[in-house]
Amino acid sequence: MKTQIPIRPGRSGVLRRTVTASAALLLALAVVPAAQAQQTRPRQPDPEQRVARLQERLELNEEQVEQVGALMKEQDEQRRDAFEQNRENREAMREKMQEMRSHMNERMADILNEEQLKKWQELEKQMRRGPDRPRGPDAPGGPPPPPRG
Repeated sequence: MKTQIPIRPGRSGVLRRTVTASAALLLALAVVPAAQAQQTRPRQPDPEQRVARLQERLELNEEQVEQVGALMKEQDEQRRDAFEQNRENREAMREKMQEMRSHMNERMADILNEEQLKKWQELEKQMRRGPDRPRGPDAPGGPPPPPRG
């Protein structure tokens, strides 16, 4: 025979609300870390995706697509190596990244025509600023204001 625990009138609603509130709290605790993980900076697209985007934006011909693709793959390998070698030394990493960016710009100047190179340089400026950084002459890291004369 089953024994039932007597519940006083009016108590079942309190119990139900407590269980519901507990379940909601557990759900919230599970969702918040997942949402925060999605807010981290996205990984850089792979070289093929970057080349496809550049092909569209810069109107690259097939030869340029091959050259830029090879350059992007080379840069990715060098970037990975630099991270491995300079994991603990931020200054050395920053210097290496500047060196790699300079090399990339030199090689792109050899591959692209004048119009494409101008577009490339503008894209590079935008990428260095990042999508969430303020823009304009008054923004931190923006160009200095023109001299008053």
